[in-house]
Amino acid sequence: IDVVEKIPSRSLVYFDPPYFPLEKKTAVFSDYGKGGFNDKDHNHLIEKSIQLALKGNRIILSNHDSDEYVNEIIKLSKEQGVKTKMYRIPTMRKIAQKSSSRGLIDELLIFLWA
Repeated sequence: IDVVEKIPSRSLVYFDPPYFPLEKKTAVFSDYGKGGFNDKDHNHLIEKSIQLALKGNRIILSNHDSDEYVNEIIKLSKEQGVKTKMYRIPTMRKIAQKSSSRGLIDELLIFLWA
């Protein structure tokens, strides 16, 4: 996330991180880098997104529609005075580790700005 510090104000920034697990202790693909992408990394990205919004940027995050993830964004955004708009997008999953996980689920596009 070091590159985040170099983003000029008034930019549109889109983050598409490894998706937050829909349920705790479920597998998600997170091996984009050494050590994977865990809850701490998700929280750090949310915090950086809010900081960028406060600097005059427009932020778009994509992820699973996870209550825990959404609640964290709403909580931190309200604390910092950042506005949010969330769009739920029904998406068909045809590939998943468990066949029971395949089917229609909601993904999120989350917009942040100050």
